Amino acid sequence: MITELCDNIKTILREKLFHPRLQGEALEAAISRFSNLCATPPLPEGDEVVRVNGALSTLDVSNVSFWKLPSRPLEGQWAINATLNRFLDGQNERWVFEDVLPGGLADRAGIKPGECLLGVDGKETEREPKFQLGKSYRLTILGRDGRSERQTAITLAESGPKNRPPMIEAPAIAVSEPQSGVGVIRITSFPGIIGFDFARELMGIARHFESRRHGRMIVDLRANCGGGLGSLRVMSLFTPAKLPVGYSLTRAARDSNTRPDQLPAIGRIPHSKLGLYAMAGRFTINRGRSIRLVTEGLGKLSFQGNISVLTNRFTRSGAEMVAAFGQKNGLAKIIGTATPGETLGAANFVVKDSYRLRIPLVGWYTSDNELLEGKGVTPDEVVKPTLSGLREGRDEVLDAALRG
Repeated sequence: MITELCDNIKTILREKLFHPRLQGEALEAAISRFSNLCATPPLPEGDEVVRVNGALSTLDVSNVSFWKLPSRPLEGQWAINATLNRFLDGQNERWVFEDVLPGGLADRAGIKPGECLLGVDGKETEREPKFQLGKSYRLTILGRDGRSERQTAITLAESGPKNRPPMIEAPAIAVSEPQSGVGVIRITSFPGIIGFDFARELMGIARHFESRRHGRMIVDLRANCGGGLGSLRVMSLFTPAKLPVGYSLTRAARDSNTRPDQLPAIGRIPHSKLGLYAMAGRFTINRGRSIRLVTEGLGKLSFQGNISVLTNRFTRSGAEMVAAFGQKNGLAKIIGTATPGETLGAANFVVKDSYRLRIPLVGWYTSDNELLEGKGVTPDEVVKPTLSGLREGRDEVLDAALRG
């Protein structure tokens, strides 16, 4: 079994894998190393998933995983719309809820930032827990006071939208106006491939901020796991002009030295259903997934020139593209902690029977040809949440942004 699985994966990697740093013989050598590690005996029965994932980790690339159906184990960000970070609490290290996305599964279960996850189904959480779709869990929560404990039940749906992250979606947009003249948009993901409904909602919020003459806008991308083309609408709010954003390349396009100016450009999210169908057709025709993005030229808005973007290590993919665009063009100040540099577009493949493999097929480059993968975005102002701040219900990163 394990030999057949490894051989099938090796074939897929040779044909499809986009590696951000390796090409040609170097890529083949890395795939061969995977194959040797994957099939090396002995292997205890039932450990094939562990073995394969361990071998895949040697490729040193994001968005790679292997699992057996019905679903792959998911970290809190994908599964319950909440992130967990390790904090020292007195003499103990604990898993603490840092981001609890508004309207998400954890939020609806009453979990708050600053609370600790002590256990899952009666077992202590020494490692970061993972969850599976279609299952129920009993979480042991330590309250913000550091003393009171409670049990919280949480149930995941049987399946997520098109089997892609986030598997369980929180509402994509939450809006607040914490100070006079300041509008805050928290964006948890960019839903949909083209993001028509998302872009329309976001434009309505921007017009609302404009009507109130807000002179500042804060875009909160913490725990945003990326998604579709809706990120282009966010970047377009940063500038009245049409500016190059960056471009994506498949392995074939990169290896053939395709120039960015040879790629089809997308510079507008459609305003009507008719335009949406035309855009969808264009995506269907451009199956190679190599495109370049240009901001939409939406015109002058009152908050442009005074925008902050909040990031952390859970800000991924398209959200990293937004932060990099704002920073590189001097259009936004980045506040928080560094992003992880996980910007490769991936897809799932059937390996054998009930086994699935996820690998990257496309890389993202900024307009000055920088590959963000493995680098991420370093904030202009580093602000780290503290355990005391979280327990007091304070958002120290947002507070720093509000201070200007």
